[in-house]
Amino acid sequence: MQSFAARYSQAAVGIGNNRLRGELISRLRECGFRIPVLIHPTAYVSKTASIGAGTIVEPKAIVNTHSQVGEGCIISVGAIADHDTIIEDYSHINAGAIVKAGGKVEKWQKLEAGEVVMGYGQR
Repeated sequence: MQSFAARYSQAAVGIGNNRLRGELISRLRECGFRIPVLIHPTAYVSKTASIGAGTIVEPKAIVNTHSQVGEGCIISVGAIADHDTIIEDYSHINAGAIVKAGGKVEKWQKLEAGEVVMGYGQR
């Protein structure tokens, strides 16, 4: 990684394994890289949402009003984080998964394709 640090100022990690992605982001930071947020042009991210460094928001994904997405997350194709959701660091919201309004995804958690996390105390 050090050899690239002299030529590049930024690096991103798109590996699906949450633990490995977190480890690699940490190592890149130690080498002096800036870790960008990558948002596909067809994704919708509310202006009131916050997105942590190293997060990737893929095509047609939605991160709605007042949602908080931590560092190093992947919000996959067509996934939805509705309003007021909390997606903690190094989580992966897989294709078509939904985090309903007020829902929370714990650090390191992976939602499988189509899975739904209930919000506001629902079960």
